[in-house]
Amino acid sequence: MLGRRNVLAGAILFVGLFVGGTGFGAAGFASPEDLVKSIYGLYGAEPGKSGTECSHKGDGFPEKAREVGRYLEPALARAYLHKRNLDADPFIMGQDWCIRDLAISVGRNDGKRASATATFTNLDAASKVAYDLVNTPQGWLVYDLSSADYPSLRKFLGVRK
Repeated sequence: MLGRRNVLAGAILFVGLFVGGTGFGAAGFASPEDLVKSIYGLYGAEPGKSGTECSHKGDGFPEKAREVGRYLEPALARAYLHKRNLDADPFIMGQDWCIRDLAISVGRNDGKRASATATFTNLDAASKVAYDLVNTPQGWLVYDLSSADYPSLRKFLGVRK
């Protein structure tokens, strides 16, 4: 009996270390809106806030692999981390930000794939970013995004569909 308990305890410890150590245990985004809202939260922006106040707080989109993987599906995350030819941050359409008037809308959502759109003003320029999202075991992730500057970030970064 004692031997079985030790084996069971060891198995539970192993699974706990594996899940915790790989990031699979990290809570993902439960909905497409939560994911997109969280991305713009990195820039200090909140949906529904309008007026002349802008957000300069926030560090912007992360540069570390573990953090990028929380938002982008794996192939897009790898390509994004090795980007060399992006002139502007594709999430805010610029290198600097003063985001106001953020609105997020979710379009189609079949539980596996969804679309969402973020509209906002960045440094007095109206911007619109459309997202193609995918639901994974880790939660919702960005599969692709498009805007006036990047008709497809996947294509621009050379990621195969």
